[in-house]
Amino acid sequence: MTDTLTHIGRALVQHGASNDRVYLMKTGGEKPERLFPAIEELARQNNYGKIFAKVPSSDAPWLADRGYREEARIPGYFARREDACFMSRFPDPLRAQSGELPALPRPRAGGRLAAAAAKYAALTVRPADTADAEAMAALYGRVFPSYPFPINKPEYLLKTMRDNVCYFIVEDNGRLAALSSGEIDRPAKAVEMTDFATLPPYRARGLASVLLKRMEQHLSDRGLLTAYTIARAVSTGINRLFFGAGYAFGGTLVNNTQISGSIESMRVWHKPLPTGGGACPAD
Repeated sequence: MTDTLTHIGRALVQHGASNDRVYLMKTGGEKPERLFPAIEELARQNNYGKIFAKVPSSDAPWLADRGYREEARIPGYFARREDACFMSRFPDPLRAQSGELPALPRPRAGGRLAAAAAKYAALTVRPADTADAEAMAALYGRVFPSYPFPINKPEYLLKTMRDNVCYFIVEDNGRLAALSSGEIDRPAKAVEMTDFATLPPYRARGLASVLLKRMEQHLSDRGLLTAYTIARAVSTGINRLFFGAGYAFGGTLVNNTQISGSIESMRVWHKPLPTGGGACPAD
C-alpha cells in the first residue's frame, strides 16, 4: 500500500493511510491562505494524524498563527534566495510525541567523522539508466519491506527517471550491490539525496559514502546549489554518513514517515553544493 500523489491547484501533495498524513511537497506558488484550507479538509476527511508541509520561509509566520510548528529548516533552499521550512500540525496529539531518539552524531577526536573507504576491486560506480530499472526495483524490495514511495516497482522508477530523479548504482562484476537517488527540485536548484540501499553482503564497505560523493559531484556539475536529506532518526549509520560528509543538522520531523512497517521520526540534514557552472536540468 502506497500513498497518493495529487495536485491542489499548482501544489503537489502526497497523502494516504500508509504514512497517515498529508505531505505538501511543493507549493507551486500557491498562497497559503488558499492552499491550506483544502489540505486541512483533506486531513479531516481521512482522519490523518499529521499535516506536513515544505514551504518558503515567508509562509511560515502565517502557518505558525494557524497552529503549525516549524520542525526543520534548510537555509537558502530556494536557489539561495529563501529558506525552506518544514511546518507541521498534528490533528492526532499522540502523533506529536516523539519519545527518546538517538543522540545526534558528534565529531570524533581529530575532526569530523571519517568516511569509510570502499574496497574498489571489481566495483563500478555510475549513474543508472532505464535498463537498470528491474534490478533496482528488486534490490529496493529486498532492503525495504515497505517504503513511502513504490520504489520496488520498475514502472515507478522509470517514471521518476523521466521526471526529476537521478539514480546512482554500485555494481560488482555487473551485479547491483548498492544504489541511491537524487530527487531534483528544478526551480529551487535543490536536490534530496535519498533512497540509499545496500545489499547485506556489501555493507560496512563505505558504499553509501562513495555514492554520496559521486552524487554531489554529478549534481553540482549540473547547476544544483543545495543538497539535503530526510534520514531515519533511528539509523545511526545514515546520520553519521551525512554528518561526516559536512551536512548541517536542520531539525527533526516527529513521527513523520512510514518505513518498514512503522511510522518513524526523521532528521533533516543540508549542505550547500559548490557551484559547478553547469545548467540546472531542464524540465
